[in-house]
Amino acid sequence: MIRDAIVKDVIQWRRQLHQIPELGNDLPQTTAYVRSILDQHEIAYQLFVNDNAIVATIEGKSPGATVGLRADMDGLLIQEATGLEFASTNGRMHACGHDGHTAMALGAAVYFKYHNDFAGTVKILFQPGEESPGGAKPMIDEGALEGIEAIFGLHHGNFEPEIPKGSFGIRPGPLMAAPDTFQITIIGKGGHGGIPNKAVDPIIVGTHLVQAFQTLVSRETSPTDPVVISVTQFVSGTTHNIIPNEAILTGTVRTVNHDTRELIPMRMQQLAHSISDAFRAEVAFDYTFTYPPLINHPEATGMAMDSAAKVVGEDRVVLMDAPMMAAEDFAYYLERIPGCLIHFSNPQEVDGMMYPLHHPKFTIDEDLLEVGLNYLIQVALDYLDTKKTG
Repeated sequence: MIRDAIVKDVIQWRRQLHQIPELGNDLPQTTAYVRSILDQHEIAYQLFVNDNAIVATIEGKSPGATVGLRADMDGLLIQEATGLEFASTNGRMHACGHDGHTAMALGAAVYFKYHNDFAGTVKILFQPGEESPGGAKPMIDEGALEGIEAIFGLHHGNFEPEIPKGSFGIRPGPLMAAPDTFQITIIGKGGHGGIPNKAVDPIIVGTHLVQAFQTLVSRETSPTDPVVISVTQFVSGTTHNIIPNEAILTGTVRTVNHDTRELIPMRMQQLAHSISDAFRAEVAFDYTFTYPPLINHPEATGMAMDSAAKVVGEDRVVLMDAPMMAAEDFAYYLERIPGCLIHFSNPQEVDGMMYPLHHPKFTIDEDLLEVGLNYLIQVALDYLDTKKTG
C-alpha cells in the first residue's frame, strides 16, 4: 500500500524525533519538527494548547464523513541506555514509543495528501502530554475534536505475551485503566524508639493501612472487575532511635469500572480514618481523579479489527481477555465520540532482551513501522468508506 519512500521517511522521522524528547505539554522542538514536515508537503493544520498540539487536515476529492487519527508526542524523564546511534542525550527519552506514533501519523498525513481519492476528511491529532499532565482534555476543550465523527489510535511497544511480536491486540469495552493517585499523611506523636508507649507511631498505622487496602481488592470488589491499589511510597523517619511524628503514603489506584472508581476512594478514606483513630493518630487523605478508563466503542472496535486483519491477517489480530492496567488519556476522546485504540507489538531486542515500555533500554523494531502505518491508513479509509456506502 505504501510507497517505499514514505516508509523510509517514517523511519528517518522517528529517529530524528527520538533524539529530541520533550516532556508534558511543552514541546517546542517536537512541534516545530512536525510542523516542518507538514509545511514541506503543504498540509494544512491548526495549533492548540499554546501551540503545543497540532491538528492536520487532509480533504478528500469529494464530501463525506470526518475521521480522526491520534498520535501522542511527549517523552519521559528517563536517561536512555539503549546504545542506539540516535539515542537521546538530554536526560529524557521516548521510552513509550511516542516518537514512532508521531512518525507513523506523519506518514499517514503525507500519504493522504498525495492519495486523496477518498470521500470525506482525515484529521490527524498530534497531541502533547499523554504521559502527564494530559494533552487530550485541553485539546478537546479548545475545540480540536470539532467536526470529527470517530477517532482511532495505535499504541505500539512491548505488551503482554498474549500479543506476539508483529500482532495487534484489541478488545471492545475497557482496554486500559483510570490511573488515579492518592496521598495519605498520618500524624502521630514522635518519641524515643526505646520508649514506644509514650509515642503514637505513624509507621504502625501506615503498615496496617497498606494491608487493609488490599482487602478492598480481594473482599469488596468482584473478582472479574480488575482493580489495582499500589502503595508506591512510604516515607517516614530520620534515624534508628526516633519514632517519627508522621508518615506519608502515596500510590496509585487503577480501575476500569466507573462505579468501582467511585467506591475505592470512599472506602480507602474510611479505612484511613478508622485505623488511624484506633491507634490514636490523625490522618489527612488526598485523592486525585486523573484520566478516565479507556473504553473502546464496540462498533469502532469491530471495524479496527477488520482493518488490522486486512494488514496482517486475522491470525495476527488478538482479542485480549482482559484490560491492561496501564492508562492512556485517549480515553477522553472516547468519552466524546466513538472510536478505538489498538495495541501493536513491535519491540526490538537490546543486549539480547526485549525491555518493557518506560524502561531505559526500551526500543521498537523499525521494520514494523510500516505495519502500523498501513493500519492507520486502512482504518481511516475503511471508516470513510463505511460512511459513504452506508
